[in-house]
Amino acid sequence: MITNNSILNNNPSSIPINTTNLTSNLTPTVNTASKSKEIQSNSPSLNNLAYIIDEDLKVRTNSVELAFKEASNGAALSQVTNLALVQQNDILTNISDKLKYILKNETSDTSKESIRKDIVKLLDTFDKIAADSNYKELYSLQESNISTNTSHSYSFRLSEVPPVVLSTSSIQSNTSGLGLEDLKNLSQDGLTNPVAYTQSGIVTTAIKQIDQFQSDFKNLLNTFKSSTNSLSQLHKSFEKSNENTIEINFKFESLTFNRNKILKEMGNFSQIQANALQSSVIDLLTFDTNTLNKFNSPASISIGFSSNSEDTK
Repeated sequence: MITNNSILNNNPSSIPINTTNLTSNLTPTVNTASKSKEIQSNSPSLNNLAYIIDEDLKVRTNSVELAFKEASNGAALSQVTNLALVQQNDILTNISDKLKYILKNETSDTSKESIRKDIVKLLDTFDKIAADSNYKELYSLQESNISTNTSHSYSFRLSEVPPVVLSTSSIQSNTSGLGLEDLKNLSQDGLTNPVAYTQSGIVTTAIKQIDQFQSDFKNLLNTFKSSTNSLSQLHKSFEKSNENTIEINFKFESLTFNRNKILKEMGNFSQIQANALQSSVIDLLTFDTNTLNKFNSPASISIGFSSNSEDTK
């Protein structure tokens, strides 16, 4: 049955013979690409936020890694220095005991000479420790392995904002810096009781100075160790945050992909529906046109009149 709104209710001559225009009029326009862009543009803040968080985490993680490296280097240098100072302290304590022995006991010249030789050897080892004490060519007890001058102060940056920098002390823990050169350079039979008395006081002062060096580097070592622990925990938290960000980005990208996929499927379904509708309408139009042509043909009219004439007769 043809509805009132059908094109066949009007003039039959208006039925299009060429179906190209009909096809173009019935085919829906579905632009999945524009729909995809529309969805993405509806959530620009999510894209920007994910990018900002990701970049911020990268900067913070990189900063923490650098700070951890600095703190680790500072801790290693402090540890090496402390061990060297302990050895130097033991040497000076041994020398102090030898000098006190001379002062408290009747000692022969031969014994004093033997003690002098021991002291010279001990002080030579003392200076070798100062020359060897370093971490990655950072010398902490003197300037270098060939220079007995005061060591450099080394700084380790643990934070940019707020700025946190820890620095080592500039010290000269060798016979030259601690006033022990005269004792080290005593000539044969030069260790007399008066010399032993004078040098004993100098050695005691040197031990106190080394004790101070040890205290400073121990405090520095503890601070570096505490910093490395804190930075390690902070790095783990950033890694966890980074994992969460990656998961969020993945879910967001999956959501966008799924939306685009749904739109594409909707477009395909609409296309199929349009094609089916187009085919049905064309078939219907073709059928109705043939029917009208049949009823309007001269043969049909002639047959009708002939039948009526016979009945009249």
